[in-house]
Amino acid sequence: MKPYSHSVLTYFLIIPNLSPVQESTGIRSTEDLIVNKASEEIGIQKNPSTSSDSSAIYLPDLSPREIYKKPQFWVFWVGFICNVQGINYCTLMWKEFGQEFIDNDLFLAGVGSAGSVANALSRIMWGTLGDRIGFKPTMLILQSIFAILYIVFFYTQHLTKWGYAVFVVLVFGCIGGSFAIYPAATVREFGITHSTSNYGLVFTSMIVASFLNLGTMNLLAPEISEQHMQWVTAGFLVIGLVATATFKSRYQRQGIISEKAYRSIAQDSS
Repeated sequence: MKPYSHSVLTYFLIIPNLSPVQESTGIRSTEDLIVNKASEEIGIQKNPSTSSDSSAIYLPDLSPREIYKKPQFWVFWVGFICNVQGINYCTLMWKEFGQEFIDNDLFLAGVGSAGSVANALSRIMWGTLGDRIGFKPTMLILQSIFAILYIVFFYTQHLTKWGYAVFVVLVFGCIGGSFAIYPAATVREFGITHSTSNYGLVFTSMIVASFLNLGTMNLLAPEISEQHMQWVTAGFLVIGLVATATFKSRYQRQGIISEKAYRSIAQDSS
């Protein structure tokens, strides 16, 4: 593989760090609905002093100075880093890979447009699934599919151009999941009071992810094949999968509710 130009590498450092502004706006517009519906289902009271139910469950909202001490934060942080490896590789390399065996730039432009539509619509799909079955199972599904797609993506060159197009659209469909699931999970896990700054802290993983992408693309890409580079990306996603598998909410860890009950919060509220 050829070394990447300075302009391509600069992309990794600039573009990802613009996203927190967009994500903060979105999370502020949805956090009340997410937390209030979940609270109604399991009796978590935002202000326990005003509750007439003495058996109501209450865990205080956490600030950024507190969440980094919690294992849930590190599951989000590491998982996001790993997912971004798949996100950035796809957004930068899908067309270059396709050009190796498809000599039709108009067709590739159409594939990119279809991928963008899939990215947008998938956020609704992944968000709905996350509301129904909860963060952990949804993210495990997403990361599993994402990793499998990268493991087999190289072999799409042996399919027709339409087979390649389907795989690209599926990969783009996985990209939106992280940006739909992690904000809601952050609010649900750490509370509404500091939700924007808490997600901003989770989103600092993008800084590490950007430099990690920079290193793998600039150091590994010139030395290994396209296929192996895609497998390295899949490896990161598997690491994220393992991290997600260790997730237990604060309520589960303190024995307040079971994992089954925790999963049913979003399902019942939807």
